[in-house]
Amino acid sequence: MKFLLHFFLCLVLAFTGFAAAGVVAESGALGKDASTLDTDKLILTQRKGEVGLGDMAEQRQALVETWIGRAAINMGWVNGDTLYKVAKSTLERKCPEHSSHRCTDEYVEIINTSRVTTPPHVAEDAWVRMRVHGEWYTEKMRQVLIELAAMTMQQLTTGENCYEVISMPGRGTACNIGNFIYINMPSYLVGSHDRNYIRVDLEQSKGAVFNKFKCCRSLDKVDKVTDTKKEQVSWLYGGVTFTRDAKCLISFQTTCGQCGPKCDSCGVICPDACPHHKCGNLEARVDSVSNNTTKNTIIVDTPSLMPEVAATNSNATILSAQKEKWDSVRWQHNGKALIETWVGRSAVNVGRLTGKKLYETMKLLLEDRCPNNDVSHECKYEYGSNSGIATSRITKFPNIAEDANLHMKVHAKFDNGDIHAKLIELAARTMESLTSTAENCYIVPGHDVQCNMADFVYINLPELRYSRNFIRVDLKSDKKDVYGEFKCCRSLNKVDEVNDHNRMDIQKLWGKEFSRDAKYLIAFQTTCGECGSKCDSCGWQCDDVCPDHDCK
Repeated sequence: MKFLLHFFLCLVLAFTGFAAAGVVAESGALGKDASTLDTDKLILTQRKGEVGLGDMAEQRQALVETWIGRAAINMGWVNGDTLYKVAKSTLERKCPEHSSHRCTDEYVEIINTSRVTTPPHVAEDAWVRMRVHGEWYTEKMRQVLIELAAMTMQQLTTGENCYEVISMPGRGTACNIGNFIYINMPSYLVGSHDRNYIRVDLEQSKGAVFNKFKCCRSLDKVDKVTDTKKEQVSWLYGGVTFTRDAKCLISFQTTCGQCGPKCDSCGVICPDACPHHKCGNLEARVDSVSNNTTKNTIIVDTPSLMPEVAATNSNATILSAQKEKWDSVRWQHNGKALIETWVGRSAVNVGRLTGKKLYETMKLLLEDRCPNNDVSHECKYEYGSNSGIATSRITKFPNIAEDANLHMKVHAKFDNGDIHAKLIELAARTMESLTSTAENCYIVPGHDVQCNMADFVYINLPELRYSRNFIRVDLKSDKKDVYGEFKCCRSLNKVDEVNDHNRMDIQKLWGKEFSRDAKYLIAFQTTCGECGSKCDSCGWQCDDVCPDHDCK
């Protein structure tokens, strides 16, 4: 599809002298009435396919590709037309004209709204934070991307995603929205590296999320929004055939696909055979909210997203949920245990930086690149900020050692200096332990011991005074081909040993009984679980029945 798009664009550039020009007139201030559009003849591509996380980062097949998150965010009374106005003005401010054709803005407090608490279901003041990243080749593309994002947010906060709250005088309707909206369009010029996209992430200020966001059932709304820009987008790209695709990401790998509205009733895990899948009582539940109106009473069956960490036996540290299907997310504390550690499966050559040497190097670098900050309580260090960490690597053939660089990205939030120091210690010790085992190291004659590491280590601890506490360390080599493997599932006990060694400090900081959980992420959805070391020999696909699976 992308090849054909570039082919047609070449013809236009060659014969018509097409250049970046104005698009047709914008639709009205609140966009065209999307409900009146006929979308039957428009192409809706690849909705049944599975995806990886990287698929959201760039345009793949359709001219306009929209991704929406499934996790619910309470937008409260700021919904519909009101949300459109707020979102558009915010995006215009954060991604202004004459800004080097790109914008990057981390979470900021921008939308003052309300939320409904779980029992006793009262309304209280709250706010939602927005993060926006975007790039565009022309000013008209920037305008279209912003308009599409704002109109999508407008349409998602209507109908089945709303509910009536009696205790909100004059503002009785509250709505939910998905936790992100990503919109991708193709490169503008043939052979160029320009990108055209906007990514809006939303984060709730506090507490459990009340009610749900009907993600799969909202895809038609996204399509209708995109259709309002059909002529503009097609004209921007030289009159190529307009196509669009909208996906709701379920369980971080599977889209709604054939599942349709059953994804909502089945919960987070949406099986491939969802049309034939029985979800028990969940499937039979009748929503209290009609598809055609928001005038309904509040739904009361809404569990907390942050259950209290269960008390544990101090004589036996709990390794929680390792045999469960993947039902958590790696970038937040999920209430499974006091300390939750995620480790990636992809191998990164750390070369001669192994064991204690890797610990000392990483601890110094983390303290330097992620310093304690008593004001923002946050630190962030991106790839490419320097030339990298000097080490070595072994080539695949003819297996010789050569100089190489290891690159690190880190992001952390912490309530105080003690937690900041402990997060860095845990991350550095985890990397030390993973390169102190024979499974992840090898000897090349004439050279020192060389080791591999995982591509990321994420550590999450519970909130304190509404402050999140986590550290995320991502690693990558400056060479694409990686020698050897990283035996992730076989190394789980090494992570447990690090956490157990720090149990007294962690208990003291939180005043809770110690528990811990360590997971390796296999194939973007499945953790090691029951598979154990067989995940390594089975490759990326780690079946749920891996203990009974012969992959030799």
